[in-house]
Amino acid sequence: SLSSPQEITESGNRYGGYGEASEVAAPGSTASAQPVAGAEPVPEVTAAEPAHDPFIRALVARLEADPDVVGLVLAGSSAETARRDEWSDHDFLLITEDGTPEGYRTDLSWLPQAEDIAYWFRETPHGLKVLYRTGLLVEFAAFDRAEFAGCALNHYRVAIDRGGIADVAAQVRGRSMAPRTVDRFVEFRNLLSLLYIANGRARRGERLS
Repeated sequence: SLSSPQEITESGNRYGGYGEASEVAAPGSTASAQPVAGAEPVPEVTAAEPAHDPFIRALVARLEADPDVVGLVLAGSSAETARRDEWSDHDFLLITEDGTPEGYRTDLSWLPQAEDIAYWFRETPHGLKVLYRTGLLVEFAAFDRAEFAGCALNHYRVAIDRGGIADVAAQVRGRSMAPRTVDRFVEFRNLLSLLYIANGRARRGERLS
């Protein structure tokens, strides 16, 4: 069953809902660093809303029948179907028993309508992108409990919880969205360096780099 509405929160990152922990690591602070706070939470939605989506409904049904699955966390518009349109993809985190996640990363027969997958590839050690022939793009990561505790998470909803997943998700989200420090002087100097590099490449004749 899907989680209660209070588990919906959001603040944007480039993954729209989750990522590897290193992808959101805070830069080192200095005396000139300034705090940057996370965005405000989005409004709550009804707890049953994601279950109206056919893909999510089929995914939850399949995974609830799998004894190795200990959690399923929906992210982005998969967690709030009111945000979905014809261009939306599906994002989720799958948590399974220790020693089993790799099987879910290499054999995708557990996905709904797996026979209609056009192609897929491994984007990170934990995450994959899957494109269906219908045009649906699915992005997911498979973790064990320890790996899940070390990931990054913002907008989410817990769809399957077989022990402690909601609590860990809340902790992960809190850590991921904690205020971070940015050294604006260092960032500005880095910008100048990048502009210098871009100018040199343009003078070399490179138009795409």
